[in-house]
Amino acid sequence: MPTYLAGLWPHDVSVEADDAALSFLAAHAGLWRLEVNDAFMPVPDGPLPACLFPPPGVPPCPIRLEQTYQGLPVFGAQLLVHVKPAEFIPSTFPIPSTVFYLHGTVVPGISVAVVPSLLATEAESWVHADLMTRFT
Repeated sequence: MPTYLAGLWPHDVSVEADDAALSFLAAHAGLWRLEVNDAFMPVPDGPLPACLFPPPGVPPCPIRLEQTYQGLPVFGAQLLVHVKPAEFIPSTFPIPSTVFYLHGTVVPGISVAVVPSLLATEAESWVHADLMTRFT
């Protein structure tokens, strides 16, 4: 399972940078052994457009994608996807994007219940009892 990929994938071109990143992951999900319940969501504090298309010689800022499992975030699972303009077409805005570098951590094969089997008060009681036996 790769921890990074580098190169150009011209078939993964999209007008929006987030869409280019998500399209790339969907097309290549098998590389990370992702399954139906695995998903990646853009982190709300994503980069600004000026960050995605910087002046020549300045690397683009990555788009952060967090892995989720059945709608819940997976702790520590995040990919950073770097996109760049696919090609410059005069009077086209926004500029189409393509993925050229990706790195991060993925947790494949998750299979856990996402519905709690304890009430919050029961869980708190168990934690309190456990801490009292360890630290008293």
